[in-house]
Amino acid sequence: MERVKEISKTFRALKVGECVELPIDQLPSYSTTYYRTLAPERAKGFRLSVKTIVEESKIVVTRTA
Repeated sequence: MERVKEISKTFRALKVGECVELPIDQLPSYSTTYYRTLAPERAKGFRLSVKTIVEESKIVVTRTA
């Protein structure tokens, strides 16, 4: 699985219900991006959920709102 280089752009481009898979080693980058970089979007209702699948060494990020 390829690493996502521009995580914030990738997350912003997601439509509600769409998912993106990231390697599990990008979990800290997901957290930083979501809680810091996307704070203005979150204040306006932007929401993501994350599911960690350890067996497959990946996380699945879904836009929920």
